[in-house]
Amino acid sequence: MTDYNRIRSSSAMQRATESLANQDQRMAELVSRFGPVEYQPWQRDLFTALVSSIISQQLSIKAAATILGRVKELVATEDVISASMLAKQKPEALRAAGLSNAKVKYALGLAEAVVTGELDFKSLAGCADDEIKGTLVGYLGVGNWTAEMFLIFAIGSPDVLATADLGLKRGMKVFLGLDDYPNEETFIQEAEIWQPYRSIASWYLWRLAG
Repeated sequence: MTDYNRIRSSSAMQRATESLANQDQRMAELVSRFGPVEYQPWQRDLFTALVSSIISQQLSIKAAATILGRVKELVATEDVISASMLAKQKPEALRAAGLSNAKVKYALGLAEAVVTGELDFKSLAGCADDEIKGTLVGYLGVGNWTAEMFLIFAIGSPDVLATADLGLKRGMKVFLGLDDYPNEETFIQEAEIWQPYRSIASWYLWRLAG
């Protein structure tokens, strides 16, 4: 099965970062400034990662972590969210943990899809990025941004560019010394040099954005 050059180990992440730095001296300066990449997609449970991303939507890091912790107390074993346990939860229990009505619906829908076998993360992980994204956005609560974050931080796809992400826009603005956020065309053009490691470059732009 093709792995699409996915990042599945710390050594692979290091090689990707070194290659990126060699491609662009400006990015090499960010690598030197911020150090090694800290996210580790090879350690993420895919269902847990997706549910966590949905919980985090439109919330501060602190608030999202608090709610995620409460949800895990209900439906997780060793920090891994169980789809079967989640699917059995009553909506009011999840709302009591801090989920909005919409997010309760999204989480339960995904859990049910996994339990019935409609959504198989093991098989999905072997698909190309576009196929993974296309599958996930078919579920309530999973938009383009959520699917792109899943590809970067859970699947380990090395070349994802989330042009609509505000943090990345902010980082690119600082990186290029612009007075305003770059439009999508400028963003894509400037990022061409970082292929096939635009996910890695994105991590450094997020750090630059603060």
